[in-house]
Amino acid sequence: MKLPLLISVFLLPSAVMVFGQVPAQPFEINSMPGGQVNLQWLGIYPRTYFLQQSTGLSHDWAYFSTVIESGNGLPIGWSVMASAPKMFFRLHYTDVHTSDPAMMDFDGDGVASIYELQLLGTSPLIANTDGVGASDGGGDAD
Repeated sequence: MKLPLLISVFLLPSAVMVFGQVPAQPFEINSMPGGQVNLQWLGIYPRTYFLQQSTGLSHDWAYFSTVIESGNGLPIGWSVMASAPKMFFRLHYTDVHTSDPAMMDFDGDGVASIYELQLLGTSPLIANTDGVGASDGGGDAD
């Protein structure tokens, strides 16, 4: 099973990329007036991407519940509203191929990605999100 990789970036008033994991992938951030932030990356086939945000570089990463994107060789873009003076963003992705990423169970815990994001608030790429007890599909709703 391929493990998910993370690419991390953070947003300051100048909106710059700070660090990422190998394999590196360009990730563009543009701050707009009124707190809008535009994010763009190249969707590499066959990756499926999930976008996360944090107000600090600790363990408080949260998924955007509506961002599940399949790479097809074209740019992928999202606009979000910054909810704090400093916002950090990262892509959580997998190279597992699927034609329906929302209904795919990438981590094998018995729960489709869309339900993990929107109902349980768990990771679609980690079977036991909190690392304690049962898998996310086994009643462990973090």
